[in-house]
Amino acid sequence: MSQTGKTKTKRRWRKRTWGWILSASLAGGALLYWDQVAWLYVLSTLAVTILLLRVAFADLQEGDGKLRDTEADEPISAPLVKASNSRGRATRKIYSME
Repeated sequence: MSQTGKTKTKRRWRKRTWGWILSASLAGGALLYWDQVAWLYVLSTLAVTILLLRVAFADLQEGDGKLRDTEADEPISAPLVKASNSRGRATRKIYSME
């Protein structure tokens, strides 16, 4: 997918998200205005349950179906960076290859 297509998709999802937030806020405000707190409790409980189920069944590995190999053949290399104090002197190593 091209960069333009990704941007358009992201904007569309952003608009949908804000639409859901606005509509839920308006519905909650209307229920509070007309003293329908019992319905507000029921709907909020259902919303939290749906959110928890969605998180529980989310595909956190992006659909590849395989677990990541934690013991890679090649070590991960990090750059060796030295921190400096206010006088510009190196004080300690932040990353090391050891």
